[in-house]
Amino acid sequence: MPDQYTVASSVEDVSSSGGLSVRVWRLPFNRPLVWVAVIFVAGTVAGARGICPGVLFPLFIGSAGVIIACVAPSLTSARMASVSLAVFAAGALLWNVRHDALPGDGISSTVAGYGDAVRGTVEGTVRLSQLEFADPQLASFLIDADRLEVGEEAQTLRGGVQVYWTDPGFAAYAGDRIRVTGDLTVALGHVNPGVDGREDRLRRMGIHTRVTARAPDAVTRVAAGSWWSPRYWASRLRYAQLVGLRKALPESVQPFVFTVWLGYRRGAGGEASLPYLLSGTGHILAVSGVHMAIVFVTVSYILRVVVRKRRVRAVLVIIAVLLFALMAGARASAMRAAIMVIAYMVADLFDRDPDAPTALALSSLILLGWHPDWLFDAGFQLSYLSVASLLLFAGGLYSGLGFLPRYLRGPLSVSTTVQLLPLPVAIHCFHIFPLFAPLTNLVVLPLFTIALGLTFLTTTTALMFPWVAPLFGHALLPVVWLIRGIATAVATPGFTHFTVVSPTALAMFAYWGAIGAWGGAVVAGRRRRWIVAGIVLSLTTLATWRPVDPEGEVVFLDVGHGDSTFVRSPGGRTLLVDAGDSSRYASAGKWVVAPFLWGNHTGRLDYLAITHPDRDHIGGAFYILEWFPVGEVLLSAAVTDRPLERKLLDVCAARGVPVRRLAQGDTLDLGDVQVDVLHPPTDWPATRSVNDGSLVFRLVWEDEAVLLTGDIERDAEAALAAGGCRAGVLKVPHHGSRTSSSPVFIRSVAPLHAIVSTGGATGRERVDAGVLARYEAGSVRVWRTDHLGGVRLTRRDGQTVIRGTRIERHYPYPLSAAPAAHATGS
Repeated sequence: MPDQYTVASSVEDVSSSGGLSVRVWRLPFNRPLVWVAVIFVAGTVAGARGICPGVLFPLFIGSAGVIIACVAPSLTSARMASVSLAVFAAGALLWNVRHDALPGDGISSTVAGYGDAVRGTVEGTVRLSQLEFADPQLASFLIDADRLEVGEEAQTLRGGVQVYWTDPGFAAYAGDRIRVTGDLTVALGHVNPGVDGREDRLRRMGIHTRVTARAPDAVTRVAAGSWWSPRYWASRLRYAQLVGLRKALPESVQPFVFTVWLGYRRGAGGEASLPYLLSGTGHILAVSGVHMAIVFVTVSYILRVVVRKRRVRAVLVIIAVLLFALMAGARASAMRAAIMVIAYMVADLFDRDPDAPTALALSSLILLGWHPDWLFDAGFQLSYLSVASLLLFAGGLYSGLGFLPRYLRGPLSVSTTVQLLPLPVAIHCFHIFPLFAPLTNLVVLPLFTIALGLTFLTTTTALMFPWVAPLFGHALLPVVWLIRGIATAVATPGFTHFTVVSPTALAMFAYWGAIGAWGGAVVAGRRRRWIVAGIVLSLTTLATWRPVDPEGEVVFLDVGHGDSTFVRSPGGRTLLVDAGDSSRYASAGKWVVAPFLWGNHTGRLDYLAITHPDRDHIGGAFYILEWFPVGEVLLSAAVTDRPLERKLLDVCAARGVPVRRLAQGDTLDLGDVQVDVLHPPTDWPATRSVNDGSLVFRLVWEDEAVLLTGDIERDAEAALAAGGCRAGVLKVPHHGSRTSSSPVFIRSVAPLHAIVSTGGATGRERVDAGVLARYEAGSVRVWRTDHLGGVRLTRRDGQTVIRGTRIERHYPYPLSAAPAAHATGS
């Protein structure tokens, strides 16, 4: 076997390495297209961050590059500078042209004008994403709408709309023209500072409105998709596979197969996916880079045995990759991974050795040129980095493990390298560091390859020979059972994984630099320099993983119906007041509060306070206690006999978390932020309502006071008003319902800003119009989490600065929230 090649293997080398790359990796410093791609990405980032704004500024930079080329055409440095400036300008210009207006469209602008959710009808064409329903209770898909009807008014407007259809009556295919009648809103999900969530992903896809249809006849098909449309037939193929797999597969393996083959994650999401995440095998649940790499390697190996001509093999590999992407529903993640592999295989079509760095650079230019927003999409980042890791490092590691038998070297090199580059992005998304991931994947990936093969056979036979399909379908039982069992066995012991907060951007780049340096130490000369660089960059990664000096803040989280407020003092001390709701459908603690904490570099809480034991305040606390170290749990002195409070006390006792009951006059140590307990007094009658027994905190930060009120009602408000409770910022009691916010209480607090934590139309207690009128009459600026997302308060230059997350991200929001949009200062 040759001992030196340029990069990862071509198809010719597959048979000699067990189907894996064996070429030694070299640093891509002499590949012009790599640097072009890097500079193009830098220009895209500069455009997105406002460093190179507008059209004229990028054109000026590009013109400067042309001038340099004309002035000194013979100088190599001048040519490099000229190309660099031109490519940088092209990246920035492309981004700026694509984003010349704020996020939103004609439909979202109109819907936002109605304030809260409005009843209406949209008509348009089904997109390729989220195509067909696989759940008889709920269908979710996207449409490109071109007509909006509200009341008697019909308008021709364009916009992207997400459809939630409960109790669906038929399957909607891509290309179908449909009409949907339901509740329209521009709020697509929970939006909080420091978190890239569902709404952010939908906005990047051009979706800015949601409609919820609640009956089988609320959606009607106006016309079927065009028979010549590729996306229509991709959709039909996906649905045909779904029907065939349901008949051929045992019910116990259907959720797993639907997830890994069709990308339908509802069955294997939530708790079912946890063992995979904790064991480091969660990547098999997303149809993207890892799947495409397995298809590429497996098909290459088989064809190397049966087909001699290199070009023919390359064509067949490309066909296989595209076929897999088509069978997966032609979803964006699968198509992106397919383009990356095809870019790598193009060299074989011209009888040249494939070059991984050049292929990756070419594919990135194609993908980001087509859709620049993908650069900031975690799915794209994970898929791209997984394939890049495999192509760049698998061959080098394979050679470095020469002391091991070949049957171990191949799988170990793949299972290790496929996770190298994506690691910080995966931690940012899932906040789990699985210690034994390489060893677990050493066993799981070969089994998963078998599972994909059997699924392919089941699918194809179900479409052509349905009586044969159950043979392959039932053969999946032991394979899926083994995969699931191994993931569960590795995930169960606590020492096999630990939670990690999101890294800073500096830590991510330092990590990738360290990987490059250690790779250079393996394959390049002058290893001492590379080793020193690797050590320095590794230490930098660890030192900068969290912000060195975190900013103080008070964040009123968007948890839907419920309450959760996060407080961090300038010295880094933390307090979480309430943790949102929890039901059999979802937990705010799991899906909103915990991701917010991890995403904002908080891995431990000094205090967790529960104002009172209603489910929409205490429900999410159980997940927080399970996943976060908590210094002390704080409860109200008004003792209740509620089941959830008893359960919380039991959990704290089992975990050794101290519990303290607070009453009027108590204080907390948050360093630079003074925390006083104003309610309840120690003699508060037990006969009063649970809501009136809520803990009430007043935070004093420099010259600003923030009053956190739980769900207090009129009796508690009267007691607070009598004792003094003035504050510039008020968390409105009881979600703005009519039980609270009495005139005497509002006058006593005299706030400038009032934050309403509410689910809006989905909340159990709607925000009362009379309550809002009372605040507005007192010239109080009202901030609603259902309209503006999470609301963040900071102090800068002696001033209070308040921002809604949707405002900061320039997302559409109901115009009724407009008076608060630019409110800053105290």
